[in-house]
Amino acid sequence: MKRLVPLSIVMLLVAITISPLPAAAQAPTHINGGGTAAGPDTSSQFGMGVTVAGDGSVSGHFNCVMAGRSAMPGLSDMTVRGAVTYASSSVMPGTATFGGVSTLNMKFAQGGKRETMTVDYSVTVTTGGARVGTLALAVPAANFSMFETVTSGQISIH
Repeated sequence: MKRLVPLSIVMLLVAITISPLPAAAQAPTHINGGGTAAGPDTSSQFGMGVTVAGDGSVSGHFNCVMAGRSAMPGLSDMTVRGAVTYASSSVMPGTATFGGVSTLNMKFAQGGKRETMTVDYSVTVTTGGARVGTLALAVPAANFSMFETVTSGQISIH
């Protein structure tokens, strides 16, 4: 019996060592923010709430409005609004890229004609408040991209 106890302990340790244990779940990453931002040719109001779960699944929403004098030339307003369906593997401290499918709504300055379409979009953000955080938006179907620096509000990745 005395020999079985040490042997049982050794067998238990071997079983624990070689058994496949589930990897510890990675904590979710949250990309949040809202405010105003400006670049050389654009300015916008933006908001986002994105969660990247430990298993890599993504959920959230993004909204960016460029209206009045902040809109693109020829437009009186432009809005990109949609669900976030992916985040790239580049989510790291301080920087994240995410995107999905959005509704692009454009109102033309001449004649006030409105056009709405469903398009893919991509956003890259860096953390920070005024004069620190950044927002880069690309909408390839509209041949549109912008890079802006936060002027009020905040972007955080945690």
